[in-house]
Amino acid sequence: MDQEPQAPNPAPEAPEAPAPNPAPAPEEGAAGGGTALLALGVIVVVILAGAFFIFGDKYSGAPKTEADLEQQFDAAEGAAQAEVEAITAVEESTALSSIEADINESDLSELDAELDAIDQEFSI
Repeated sequence: MDQEPQAPNPAPEAPEAPAPNPAPAPEEGAAGGGTALLALGVIVVVILAGAFFIFGDKYSGAPKTEADLEQQFDAAEGAAQAEVEAITAVEESTALSSIEADINESDLSELDAELDAIDQEFSI
């Protein structure tokens, strides 16, 4: 019996991993993410432009200088101080006729107009 010497078994090879599938190509009819992003950008620009045209005119006019503001403040302060003094000037008598005279001398007729002016000033 002739036996030939057998070659030792070579080391087993590691099994090959299957090749990964490539990503599918985008379909021609489907909208891409770029289109949605572009549409969103256009909407934001339109909203900002509308807000500018609606609210932009509220802040028009030349800015006032510090001297102008000081002069306006001093005039308003003097007028307010005179009104406060006129309202708070009362007699210290407790007689009913004295109290009625103080109430009748108080001029509060422009109070509603002043409150309306304050409301308009703080409303946006």
